[in-house]
Amino acid sequence: MELKRISKKLIASLMLTIIVLAQFSNYRFVTEAAVIAKADSLKLALSEKNPETNWGYSINGNKKIWNIVDKTTGKSGSNLYCIKAEYGETWLGTPTTTVTYDKSYNAYELSSTNLTTSNTANTLIKSTANYSALLWIADNVFMPGENKTTFLSKMGITWDADEEMYVLPNTDLIGEEEFPTDDDIIAVQQAAIWYYTNYKVGSDSTYNLLNNDSWLKYIANGTTDYNQLSQNANYGEGRNKAAMVIYNKLVTGAANAGSSYTLKNRDVTLWLSGDKDEQPIIQINKITPKVFDLALRKAIVSVTKNGNAKTIENARSLNADGSIQNVDSSTLYKTASVTTATYKHRKDPVLVETGDHVKYSFTIYNEGEQAGVATEITDKLPGTASTGIIPASTNGQVTSSTGNVYTVSYDSTTNVVKFKLNGDAKDATAIPAYDGTLHHETVVVDFVVKAEADDLNTKILTNVAYISEEYNSVTKTTITSGSQDNDSKQATTPTFNNIQNGITYGDDMGYTGNSSNSADLTQNGTYYKGQQDDDDFEKIMILPINAGKYDLKLTKVSSTNSNTKLQGAKFKVTLGNSQVKEVTTGADGTIKIEDIALTKQGKQTITIEETAAPSGYKKILTESIKVELNVVIENRTYKVESATITNADAKGSTVNLAAGS
Repeated sequence: MELKRISKKLIASLMLTIIVLAQFSNYRFVTEAAVIAKADSLKLALSEKNPETNWGYSINGNKKIWNIVDKTTGKSGSNLYCIKAEYGETWLGTPTTTVTYDKSYNAYELSSTNLTTSNTANTLIKSTANYSALLWIADNVFMPGENKTTFLSKMGITWDADEEMYVLPNTDLIGEEEFPTDDDIIAVQQAAIWYYTNYKVGSDSTYNLLNNDSWLKYIANGTTDYNQLSQNANYGEGRNKAAMVIYNKLVTGAANAGSSYTLKNRDVTLWLSGDKDEQPIIQINKITPKVFDLALRKAIVSVTKNGNAKTIENARSLNADGSIQNVDSSTLYKTASVTTATYKHRKDPVLVETGDHVKYSFTIYNEGEQAGVATEITDKLPGTASTGIIPASTNGQVTSSTGNVYTVSYDSTTNVVKFKLNGDAKDATAIPAYDGTLHHETVVVDFVVKAEADDLNTKILTNVAYISEEYNSVTKTTITSGSQDNDSKQATTPTFNNIQNGITYGDDMGYTGNSSNSADLTQNGTYYKGQQDDDDFEKIMILPINAGKYDLKLTKVSSTNSNTKLQGAKFKVTLGNSQVKEVTTGADGTIKIEDIALTKQGKQTITIEETAAPSGYKKILTESIKVELNVVIENRTYKVESATITNADAKGSTVNLAAGS
């Protein structure tokens, strides 16, 4: 390598002297290449040499790689390629004759098209793997004006900063001055296409040039015969080596294109001429990147209890229905900085109670210029399967507004639910690109509130949903990471965490989405953003339950005369909240425990045990009396709904319960 580095420097120092002696007209450092714009028709002819550079090429000196000349401009079309060598009614006989091409087809959409005027194109298209290979080559070709170093890197020719030279796959070095010219590369790219049409489809081994380093011949101004490019005085050896690397890379890379290749970098048009079986031409143009951008918005659209609809309201009894949204896309793409619509609706917590069913809508909006679909939506739920909210159905399916079916997948350990698109995304109903109308798809899912109210504190539970996977229906690409979505990165998920009263809810009660959002979530005219535009949040609130109370009264009477009240009977009373009271009947024969607190709903049991009989009497209760209370919540206050004596002594003991205020 040291020797080559010295040689490189020596060449640079002697260049001014050598260049006078060399055939300068045979080599150009800058190419004035013409990229032919798309049009309604093309008038084309063939030329052995590029009219601007006077360079031409052949395979082994006898198979010409013709330049396609645009007769309107008189320039060689660097983005025009013949599909098959040695073909075409007119050009087989008189290649310089002008042919009008007036039928154009999107090459990407030709897999099922029958082209009656081109047997070659038809045969190629039906050979799906070879047609796919041609598309791959078209998608990866070099186009004049692009960065040549970047292209060479894709072809496996890399820059060595230490040597200040380019390294070929076989470790040979070439300098920048040994770069292949634009003409060199275009000729090689044409030959790579013919590998798949003339050789793979046509079985002509003349066009199989893999691993052959001596096939590229040139003719230039002042010469009449084709000569070996590697022998050209103007760095021909290095240019030829690089050209062979490019050819081999294009051919072998295209072999892995599969049976259905999707164009990513180029727009490819197939041109035919009237009803004649002329040479089919492909025109390759750069694709102006179109934006792909799906956004997600989430809202609470209904709350029910025991099947009965409740008003969707916040703590101030104001309407908090998330379905009432002001969506504005009028400024979308009006300037480069506006790449998202605005979705204005309040985000303050909606009041719910334990056991309520809350329906959330997940709406995917297409703010981009390419159709697509969300293939997976993830919803991080607050709390656990027993302390937060969970899907009403932890499996099964939901159907979107556009008819797409999503499978519900719930993980009770993490309390995360996912909605995964059924089937192949390419068969799904895509959300159309933004065309002045903001198209969308909505999934509505039912959730159940498992969290219970706290005695002292308000519980605010936030859940955040986001698009965890999406599909570009134009490029047929599944997106799970990277920056292929304009405003969001799929690998970046919303972050939040909070522990409330010792319970990890996985949500920040103060979470307000994007850091630019106001902490005041009550404004219907405000757009509260997610951390990215593909995530959104909603909050529910469970207000604390007011403690209720009740009184317990017991009267001790004679078993022979119920009018005789017995004083001095002693009882041990274990209340439903586990409090134990030791009480004695007074002169009226009664005991009364007042203002017993109720702080929990459900079943509670009171146990009453007679520990001592009044003087002169025997204990009448041989076993404890058990009273079962059913405590409910009414108007956010605990209340005894019913009390039942489950095992009172058969001799007629009675227990009276009086609900407190």
